[in-house]
Amino acid sequence: MDVSGVLGELVALGGSEPYLLWLTVFAAAIFIVAAADSLRGQNALRQRLTGSTSARGPEGSLLYAPSSWTWLKTFEPIYRPFMPSNDEIAGDIRRRLTEAGLRNPHAAEIFFASRILLALAFGVAAIIVLPLFYQRLKVLPLTGISMAIATAGYLLPGYVVSWLGARRKQRITEGFPDALDMMLVCVEAGLSLEASIQRVGREIANAHPVIADEFRLVGNEMLVGKSRHDALRSLADRTGVPDVRGLVSLLIQSDQFGTSVAQALRVHASEMRHTRILRAEERAHKIPVKLAFPLMFGLIPVVLIITLAPGIIRVIDVLLPLLSAGKIPSTR
Repeated sequence: MDVSGVLGELVALGGSEPYLLWLTVFAAAIFIVAAADSLRGQNALRQRLTGSTSARGPEGSLLYAPSSWTWLKTFEPIYRPFMPSNDEIAGDIRRRLTEAGLRNPHAAEIFFASRILLALAFGVAAIIVLPLFYQRLKVLPLTGISMAIATAGYLLPGYVVSWLGARRKQRITEGFPDALDMMLVCVEAGLSLEASIQRVGREIANAHPVIADEFRLVGNEMLVGKSRHDALRSLADRTGVPDVRGLVSLLIQSDQFGTSVAQALRVHASEMRHTRILRAEERAHKIPVKLAFPLMFGLIPVVLIITLAPGIIRVIDVLLPLLSAGKIPSTR
């Protein structure tokens, strides 16, 4: 389809109300021009501010350096007005991103930028693509459908973050008893708690990489001077898993009251193994309930058809000739 044909179809969308289509096109053009002007002004200001610091050193080679996220600064005028000004809401979003394993300092900005950009991309794509398949679609239905698709694009990053966080928590919950048993072995062998956490982080990397990363991060925080209690609390806040919070509370209380860490770990490890067994039994007991509806609507009708179909076909073959010959009186 050529360009003139597409333009003709877009003009025909207005029907008896073509001013709505032209109003939409005019508003989109104004938005694009304003965004381009704002981006150009932001880039010029950024160049003036950073021009004197361009020769200070190799900061751009560092991980998460500002120079590696220039695209984020480019779209900042678009997503910045939509970022929450309330510190509580912003903290909750950062907590969700951290629990999902997104520790990038720019994670919140990337999250909101992806929301706005996906909403705009989905909405514009719907406006362009839908008229190619539905030529008789009017402006008002097209606008409503495009807004719905744009809303889906806006909500998509939130669902992705929630899914990543739930999957990461499940992995930590499933592998935490093994890490706890290994930590108990290290502590009983004479290693300190810091050395035990670092050793477990190295040894369990192949089986449970998520737990290994968290333990290595705790060990590094202790090495750089962070107190044991603060490092353990940070571990509980990053994971958001109740089992990890229980272990952190146990270790902090054992340290405060001077009790044996090995004895506390032994009891807690036993409880964790028992809890994992109970969790597996719970999943096993849910299987019959989950299979009830597939069996009811899938397997049982097939079995009934296989068993009853030959008899029904035989009865039809016998009764139809008799009814056609008039030997069996009709109920009418």
